[in-house]
Order: sequence, then structure tokens, then C-alpha cells
Amino acid sequence: MKTLTGWNGGARPLVSVVVLNWNGGDDLLACLRSLHEQRGVELDVVLVDNASTDGSVGRALELWPSLRILRNPKNLGFGAGVNRGIHATVAPFVALINPDAVAGTGWIERMVKSAEADATIGMVAPKVLLLEEGPESRRRLDSCGHLLARDGQNFCRGRGEVDTGQYDRAEEVFSFSGAACLLRRAMLAQIGGFDERLFLYGEDAELGLRARLCGWKCTSAPAAVACHHLSRGLGQFSLKKAFYIERNRLWLLWTYYPLATILQAPILRLWHSWRYVRFVRRRKGEFAWWVAAITPLVLVAAKLAALAGLPGCLARRRALYLRGGRGAMDTMKDILRRFEITPGAIADRY
Repeated sequence: MKTLTGWNGGARPLVSVVVLNWNGGDDLLACLRSLHEQRGVELDVVLVDNASTDGSVGRALELWPSLRILRNPKNLGFGAGVNRGIHATVAPFVALINPDAVAGTGWIERMVKSAEADATIGMVAPKVLLLEEGPESRRRLDSCGHLLARDGQNFCRGRGEVDTGQYDRAEEVFSFSGAACLLRRAMLAQIGGFDERLFLYGEDAELGLRARLCGWKCTSAPAAVACHHLSRGLGQFSLKKAFYIERNRLWLLWTYYPLATILQAPILRLWHSWRYVRFVRRRKGEFAWWVAAITPLVLVAAKLAALAGLPGCLARRRALYLRGGRGAMDTMKDILRRFEITPGAIADRY
């Protein structure tokens, strides 16, 4: 069987692929198989394992004995795990794909073509479809890049919409989804890797903000398609997920956003409280009643945890705006103006 590597006959791979695994099970094997079937680009694939206990790594090695594995002694989270894979590779582009996602035909090749069209493109956001099962499954979107809300939250562009081609024009977007993307190594060398403090959720938006403040762009690549099982690891309505999303939202807000927007954010969150009530009513029956009841307490705990990290956020903010000056603040305002998702749009979608 062919090996999952791009070092064929000494050729230098154009793309390094980092797959971060944590108990990926059968999904991991499907993901790796889809990478094995990619054509047109030399690949170097590395599997970073966050201390899985389900035997998924062993099963992958049975199918692809030469697959390169980096084993972590414990679950280091998304940022630290992916950073280790990036540091262990050398190709000029780095593709990331979750173990619960599968790459479509030409996924990597089409992303590379999008990136090579402009040297200032540091990030490529492919079209990611929801990987659904059942006779009534439709082509619904997971993401076509990311959007930002003025309260610090980031949202997947197109999430939940039926794919009718409405995002099939390649265009500049705010950032990418960490579930599947392509990153330029030169950009990573300049700005650094993912913020490991965040552990889970929001790392893609945080890196996107840093990259944009340094002049890098993100483009969508709708012809490059991947499919993703949404929240396969923790579950779509996980309390742990709610905790990390809320804590990290505040850290991004306090670190990057203009002061006036930070002061307005609590008012937006009150509007989002009504959104939460609408969400619970609309999605009733999809999760246990006690999850809806306890979530507000989890969000309070997340805010307290965020406050503990406030000094670090302020130190990063000071360094960022001392280095970038007024230009960095103007760039941040422009990002919000161009790539904002409004509270009304959030309420209608989620």
C-alpha cells in the first residue's frame, strides 16, 4: 500500500498536512484515506495524537505503516497539538484537517492554486460541508470562511444553510475554520503559531486577527471541498464547548477590539440572551433540558475564568498597539466593518 508521505524519490513536498487526533476512531481512518487519495500535489502528512485511548492510531498504522506519528503525553488541546505538527514539517504550505473531516477530490491542489494567485494570501478557507447521514441528508454548509461579531464571537460563514452555490465565488473572507484550511508557512514564521492558551475553540479567529494586522489576507476557495462531522469530539451541545467558547470570546475581545466596541459588547450580549431563548425553543428536543438550564451557570464560570486571564490580555494588547500604533487600530476597525455578522443575523441562524 502507498505511504502517506510526499517524499517520493526525494521530492520536496509542497504541502505539509497536519491531522490532530483525539480518539478519532473510524473517522480518523476515513480522513487519512481521503488524504491518501489526493492527487496533483506532493504531500507530507503528520498525525499528531493528543493521548488517544481508543486505539485509532494503531489502526491507522496497520493501514499505513510508514505514517509519521507525533504522540503527546496528554491532551494538549488544539493550538499546542497543531503547533507541534507545524514545527515538525517544512513545506511552504500547511494544510489542517480535523480527524472527523474528509477531503474531497482535489481539495489540497485547489487550495494551493488559490494561495499562489496572490503572495499576500496567508490563509485559504475551503468550502466545508456538514457530513450528515440519513435518507434526508442535504448539502448543508459548515463553513465558507469566518465572520466576526462585535462582541468578540466568531461564526462560520454560511453555517447551516443549504448549499445552492451562494458562496461559489472566490472572495476575501475574514478568516478560516480550523476544521479544514491551508496556511502559508511564511505567514506562520512571521506571526507565530496558534495561541495555546485558548486550548479549544477560537484559535482560528485569533490567528486570523494576528495575520490580518500584519497585512496577510484570507481567501475562500469554494472549489476545494471538504466534509465535516460538526462537533464530533465534544458534541454539538457540550457544556465544555460552551465554557471554552465564552472564555475565549472575551479574551479575543479584550486583546484586539477597539475600546468603544469593548464597552458596547455587554449590551450586545443582552441581545444574545434573547437569541439563546429563541435557540432553546427552536431546538427543543435536540438536547437534555438540564443542559439548557445549566448553561447560564457555565457561562458565568467562563467569565470568571476569563477575568483571571485579563492581565495577559492587556499585556498582549499593549504590545500589539504599541507596535502597530494607530494603523493597527484602524485595521481592526476595518476588519469589523468588512466582515461583521450582526446580532440579527446570528439570531436568525443559530
